[in-house]
Amino acid sequence: MKKDYATIVFAYLVAALAAYLVGKRLVGWHPLLAVAVADQVGTAVIFGFSMVCDNSSVYDAYWSVVPPLIVVYWLISTTSLFGGLRQVVVLILVLVWSIRLTLNWAVRWQGMRYEDWRYADMRKNYGKVYWLVSFFGIHLVPTLLVFLGCLPFFPCFSMPRNAFGVLDGIAVLVTAGAIWIEWRADLDVTRFTKLREDKEALLQSGIWSLSRHPNYLGEISFWWGIYLFGVAANGKYWWTIIGPLFTTLLFLFISIPMIEKRMVAHKPAYERYKQTTPMLVPWLGVKKDS
Repeated sequence: MKKDYATIVFAYLVAALAAYLVGKRLVGWHPLLAVAVADQVGTAVIFGFSMVCDNSSVYDAYWSVVPPLIVVYWLISTTSLFGGLRQVVVLILVLVWSIRLTLNWAVRWQGMRYEDWRYADMRKNYGKVYWLVSFFGIHLVPTLLVFLGCLPFFPCFSMPRNAFGVLDGIAVLVTAGAIWIEWRADLDVTRFTKLREDKEALLQSGIWSLSRHPNYLGEISFWWGIYLFGVAANGKYWWTIIGPLFTTLLFLFISIPMIEKRMVAHKPAYERYKQTTPMLVPWLGVKKDS
């Protein structure tokens, strides 16, 4: 396992260096475009390691590792301190979100012998063209979605117009609340996994009694909170709503349906769980039996 962790760390350091070197050569480009290109270059490096290790899960930590790097880039490249308080708050929230999510991945990761079941299914379904599918579907497209989610960081750190205000306060509540939801959901899973005696048992307690996918609810809410910070900083960047919007669509129409299909097939109690517990937002769409 130590060798596997070392491989992951080395892969991400190489990817970060490649992205940095490319970014330096894009002086004069619009900062958003330069970061987008550098981000995809870093992803291509990670894809190379995925192929060498024959494991697409090498990419799994990218989702939580890259956003703080983008934040730090725009923080050190800005010449304006007008949004100083907002910058500090957003930086802290993003770091807390990133560190918690990355540590959660590291604790649960089973080494190079493990690959996400979705990728394993893709290998069976796509055969010889699997790595082409992996390049676009597992690496580049998710990176694009994460970058879109990061767009509101730009007005926060590089183009702020407004001082910290009421909308920022709402954004703090949404973002911090989202981080807590994800933390609580993961904590419930950890406790349940350690204590359960029946492998067929289904987690339906704690925050999982209110939502079938509280972890996804937290993740979606986090990116909407970041968006609110961006609009609070500079209303001209309202269009960065495409970030949280596409993230929401990803979970609603791809991630959640895939997981639900698998759960129904492997957990007999899941169909009943679907009938009594809302898919995402607590108390919305499902009435529990009295």
